[in-house]
Amino acid sequence: GRNGFIFIADRKGRILSHTGISETTGKNIASVTSESLTHDEILRLSEKKNGYYEIKWDAENLPMKRNSIVTSFPIPDWGWTIGIGFFTDD
Repeated sequence: GRNGFIFIADRKGRILSHTGISETTGKNIASVTSESLTHDEILRLSEKKNGYYEIKWDAENLPMKRNSIVTSFPIPDWGWTIGIGFFTDD
């Protein structure tokens, strides 16, 4: 896609920043995805061998529902997970 994104989530799953859907900033990732992903699940997914997974961003308060392909990695010292991805409709 033309427009990739980066998001940062803290230990509790709160999104600290999301360059693709700014409305998710400050919200828990479980409240803005159809899978209701928890931070622990994102960490588990980020340890998969190929490291890629799909996230469906579709909370009621988002301007549009979008699917994405994401890879992520933990930064344990800061308690963050960094996700990098792209929207499949780009």
